[in-house]
Amino acid sequence: MKNKIITLLLLTGTLFCAAGGKLELVPGYEVCSIYLPGCEAETEAELQAVLKYRREGETQWKTAADALVYLPKEKELRGSILELAEGTGYQIQLEYRDRDGKKTLSGQFRTRTLKVSIAKTIVLDEKTPMPMRISRSGSPEGWIRYTMKPGAVLDGGERREFAIFLDKVSHVILEGLTVRGGRRHGINVENCREIQILNCDVSGFGRIGEHRPDLNGMYYNENGKPIDQDAGIRIRNTRAILVERNYVHDPRGTANSWFYAHPAGPNGLNLGNVREAAIRYNDFIGSDARRWNDAVEGWGNFHPRGGFNQDAEIYGNFMIFCNDDNIELDGGQQNVRCFGNRFEGALCGVSIQGCMTGPSYVYNNLVSDMGDERGEVNLFLKTASPRSGKFAASYIFGNTFSGPGRGTDVLKHHKLFLYNNIFDGRANLVEHAELPSAVMEGNLLNDTDPQFRNPSAGDYRLSPDSPARKRGVPVAGDENPDAGAFGGDGAPALP
Repeated sequence: MKNKIITLLLLTGTLFCAAGGKLELVPGYEVCSIYLPGCEAETEAELQAVLKYRREGETQWKTAADALVYLPKEKELRGSILELAEGTGYQIQLEYRDRDGKKTLSGQFRTRTLKVSIAKTIVLDEKTPMPMRISRSGSPEGWIRYTMKPGAVLDGGERREFAIFLDKVSHVILEGLTVRGGRRHGINVENCREIQILNCDVSGFGRIGEHRPDLNGMYYNENGKPIDQDAGIRIRNTRAILVERNYVHDPRGTANSWFYAHPAGPNGLNLGNVREAAIRYNDFIGSDARRWNDAVEGWGNFHPRGGFNQDAEIYGNFMIFCNDDNIELDGGQQNVRCFGNRFEGALCGVSIQGCMTGPSYVYNNLVSDMGDERGEVNLFLKTASPRSGKFAASYIFGNTFSGPGRGTDVLKHHKLFLYNNIFDGRANLVEHAELPSAVMEGNLLNDTDPQFRNPSAGDYRLSPDSPARKRGVPVAGDENPDAGAFGGDGAPALP
C-alpha cells in the first residue's frame, strides 16, 4: 500500500533529483514539513522513494505513508510527517532511486514545545490604557508574558479598531486575558513572529451594522459598505504563532445567510500570509443570534500565500454556528494539516477550495449536525471553485462526515486522496468519484449504516459490530485501521 500511495503522489511522473539535494525540515508541534528542492521530472518508472523516520533513542524506523508530492514548476518534492509527539527529537531518512542510482538523504529535527523561558511577566488590570499596543519584543532566551489580575477585563470599547495590537514584535505571550470590545477586532497581530496567545476569553468585538434585505441582505456600516471579517483574533504577515485554548465567542454583529448573498460578517479567527501557525484546542462558538461568517476565515483564498499559507497545524478545536464554512483552508495549503477537530452547525464544514500550492491534509475530524441559520447544508468537504494550483493535492483520511448534506465533489484540477472516511447520510456522496483526480480506498459510503454508538447524543464512535471496523487501508501506520474519525475503542469524543 505504501508504494502504491507514493506512486500516486508523484503527480507528473518520476523525479530526477539533482546530486547534493538538501532537505529542509520545518517541525511543528505534532507534525513536520519536508522539502527537497532541486528536482527534475523524468519518467515515472525511474523513481522509487521511501521516507522513514524514528523517534530519538529508538532503533526501529517507521515508514511515512504521507509521502512527497512533486511540483515541477518549483522543482521540489514536499510533504509531511504526521502524528508526532510534541517536544521530541526525530531522525529522518529519505531513500530514492533515480536514473543515476540509489541515494539517501538524512536529517534530524525536534518538534516544537509550548514550554519557553520567561524573562518578564507583566500583570495587567482594569487601569491598563486601551487600546493596548505591544511594541516590546522578548528573545528566544527570555519571552515577555502578559497576564492579568483576576477578575479584570480589557475593554476596547466600540470606537477603537481593536482592544490589543501586536505589531513587529517577537517572543511575546498573551495568557489568561479577558478581552472585550474592539470596533473590529479583539486581538490584532501583524508582522510578528514567535507569538503565543493562550487561554484568553475574547468576545464583544466587531460592528453591528444595518441589515439591508432591500440590497443583498448583508449588514452595512455608516459609510454604506458591507461589514465583513471583523475577528476575535486577526493575524497577518506573521510566522510561528500559537493560538491555544482560547474561548472566542459572541461577536457584537452577525452574518447574513446564503439566502441573500455570500455571507459577510464576523469570524472567530481571521488570518492571512502566515507560516507555521498552530491553532489548537480552541472553542470558536457563535450562536443562532450571532452567527459567524466562517468560524475561521482566511485572506487570499486563491493566493499562493493566502490563508494558512504554509506549515500549519489546526487540531483539537470546536467550531459551531456559521453561515458559511466552519473553517477555510483556502489559499496556499502548502503542508497545511487540519486534524482532530469537531465541526458543527455550518453550511459547509472544511473548505479546501483554492489549493494553490499544496499538499494539504484533512484527517481524523468529525463533521456532523450541520446547518446554517435556515437549516441549509452543502458540502462537508468544500471543493467548489474552478481555481487551484496546477498540481494541487489534498489527503482526506479517517474523517467522519455524518448527517444531512453533501459529502464532497471531485474536480478535474484538484487531486483528492480519500482513504478510510465515513460518509453517512442520504445525500452524503463523493460526487464525480469516477474522475482520475480521485483516489479512493477504505471508505464507508452512504449505502451502509456505520452503526455509531449514540449519534443523537453526539457520540460518533463505532459500535462493536460496526462495518467500519478494520475497514481501512494503511495510511498512518495501522495495518487495518477503522474507518472514520475514531480509531479503536479508547478514542475520545472529539475534541
